[in-house]
Amino acid sequence: MSQKSLAKSVLAAAIAKLRAPIHAFEIMNEVADWLGATGYTKEYPIEMGIRGVRSYSIGAEGTMNIMRIIIGRELLGKEFLPYK
Repeated sequence: MSQKSLAKSVLAAAIAKLRAPIHAFEIMNEVADWLGATGYTKEYPIEMGIRGVRSYSIGAEGTMNIMRIIIGRELLGKEFLPYK
């Protein structure tokens, strides 16, 4: 694998890992809206999914920041990193 294709793979993976929890939360909210107030009760598994996605997005904020740094590094180069 060449260095250029490796850099593209790293960039694609970082973007996917950054966007996945955001899209999951949007989808869970839309499904809960379809179900109305019952979507937030424990009768439907969507409630557990909302809690799971929400807790991941809160708990993984550090991981999401690291993905932003990786994306910036791949797009701008190592000289623009926030650390040396």
